[in-house]
Amino acid sequence: MKVPQFIAREPDTVGWWKKIDNHIERLQRDGKSDIRVTVTMRFDIEENAAVEQSSQTPVRSGKEGSQRETATQRQRRQEVRLNEIDIATGNNVTAIYKANQCMLKACKNFGRTYISLGNSGHVPLNNRALAKWNDAINKGTATVHEPPRDVIG
Repeated sequence: MKVPQFIAREPDTVGWWKKIDNHIERLQRDGKSDIRVTVTMRFDIEENAAVEQSSQTPVRSGKEGSQRETATQRQRRQEVRLNEIDIATGNNVTAIYKANQCMLKACKNFGRTYISLGNSGHVPLNNRALAKWNDAINKGTATVHEPPRDVIG
């Protein structure tokens, strides 16, 4: 039996995961039951990658004239990649965390993820609650801004 190989040479990871998923669905429709998927990922690190322009002054390295990206540029670049991975894997925890983070500096829960209880205040969430909320989003019974009932308590 010929084993198809999907080789991603571009950063469109979401598109490649969809192709793999579609292929698995076709195999299931054809009556295949023992389907195994092996994913091998290889990352190439470019030493002279183009640096995004920023209002910040880039950090100079020891070599004259060479520039490396600032910490802010690196964080922004990494955040884009992590968002792509989250979308491809169905992970919504980062989106839940960002959308429901306490922004009141005087609050003891500042910077933590919480559920708002209206005028009663808010309740911080632990990892187990975030995992339940993520599962509910993937099932379609909750959204990033509206938690499921079992998380609220």
